[in-house]
Amino acid sequence: MSYLARFRRQTTTTQPSPSVTLMSPTFHGGAATTPTRRNQLPPSSPLSPCQGSLIRPRTNSLETEQQEVKRLKTYAAEVCRSKGLPENSLEEFATLMAELSCFHKKVQAAEAAKVLESLDFEKNPSVFKISVEALQDSDAMDRLDVLMKKILTAQRGNMKQKLIASIEKRSDLSTLARSLAGNCTELTMAHWARIAFMKTTNAQLEEASTGPSLQPQTDEGGDNNIPIGTTASASHELGEDGEDDNDNEEERTWSFSQYWEYLDKVLDELKEEARQKHAFPQARADYIKQFFTKCLQQDLQIFPGGGSLAPSLDSVTVGWQRAIHEKLMW
Repeated sequence: MSYLARFRRQTTTTQPSPSVTLMSPTFHGGAATTPTRRNQLPPSSPLSPCQGSLIRPRTNSLETEQQEVKRLKTYAAEVCRSKGLPENSLEEFATLMAELSCFHKKVQAAEAAKVLESLDFEKNPSVFKISVEALQDSDAMDRLDVLMKKILTAQRGNMKQKLIASIEKRSDLSTLARSLAGNCTELTMAHWARIAFMKTTNAQLEEASTGPSLQPQTDEGGDNNIPIGTTASASHELGEDGEDDNDNEEERTWSFSQYWEYLDKVLDELKEEARQKHAFPQARADYIKQFFTKCLQQDLQIFPGGGSLAPSLDSVTVGWQRAIHEKLMW
C-alpha cells in the first residue's frame, strides 16, 4: 500500500465545510515592449550601410560575417593611421580592456567569497545582498550552497519542534501558523492547508516510531495490517477507489528523524496520482488543492480555534513570496 493511501486511511473522513475554501495565488503581469531600433548609422561609422539609406536584412552566413570583420579591421587601420599609431594599436587596446574586465570580475568574485565566509554573513544573512559575481563563481556557489543547507537544516528542525509542540498542546492552526510564519510572511488559506498537512504527517510518523500508527485499519473478517517494516507483497490492499495498491516493492522502516523525507514521499505519490488521473495541468492542480483542503477541514474540526481569525488574503503581494508560489509551491 502506498504511503499516500495510508495517510488517507489514517485521517478521519469529515464532511467538507462550506466556509473553508482555498484560493489560488493570483498574479498579474504585462507584456514587455521592445523599443524600435534605429537603422540609420552615422556615415563615418564602419557599420554604415554601403548604399545610402538602403537597409538590407542581416543574415548569418559565413560570407557576411567575413565581410563584417574585414570592414572593422579596415576601419581600425584607418583610425590608427589618422592618429599616427601602429595599425594594430586598436587590437592591443581591445585586448587590454578585456584583460582588465576579466581581472575586475575576479576581484569582485574574491570579495564576494570573503563575505560568504565571514561570520557576520552567517549570523545575519538577510542583511547582506549576494552579488551577481558570487552567483557566477563556482567556488563561491559551493560555499553558499553549504551555508544554505546549514540554514535550512536549522529551520527544518525549528519547524519540526513547533509542529510537535502544537500537537502536544492541541493548539489551533492559527497559533501554529503565526508561530511558523513570524511577522514577515503573508499567510493565505493555502498556507494553512499545507501546515495542516505537515501537522498530520508529523503526528502519524511520531506515533509510528512508538507504535503501529501507519498501519491501515483492520477490516472486519480479515487482518489487513501492514507494518512499516514489512513487504507490500505480504498483503493485498485496495486503495481509496478500490484499486490495487500492491506494487510488490519492499517497504522501508521509517524513523521519526526521517520526517521530511517521509513527507516528500507522500507528496511525490500525490503528484503522481494527480498525473495519472488527470491529463491537464489545471485539473491536476485542482486535484492537489482538493487534497490539501480536506487536510485543512479535518484539522479545523479536530483542533477548533478559540475565535481566531482565518487569513484574510487570497493572494500574496510580497515579491519573493510570489516567486515561491509561481515556481516552488507544492
